[in-house]
Amino acid sequence: MFSIIITGYIPLQKVKEFKQHMRQMTGRPGSDVFDLDVYQDMLHDDLYRVEMTFNDKQEMFSYMKSDNFAMISGSFKTLGILRDQHIETFSDLIEKAE
Repeated sequence: MFSIIITGYIPLQKVKEFKQHMRQMTGRPGSDVFDLDVYQDMLHDDLYRVEMTFNDKQEMFSYMKSDNFAMISGSFKTLGILRDQHIETFSDLIEKAE
């Protein structure tokens, strides 16, 4: 599996707008291709993390070229500060029967 992780700071006065925008993004066409989750840091109230998880590498790279992806990272840039953006690769652990 593959994840795009975007983190950034959203000031308190812009949080409502940021959350509304993220809700709109989850309802857009193509959202059934991946999972989109938004997390707020417990220690830093203004730090948010958006994680998009894909089963397919090609789907992930295709999505990274889309307007929807640009809108998500653009939310951080417009409403606050984009801190980091990176890709993580991981696999499900399958227990081996003995």
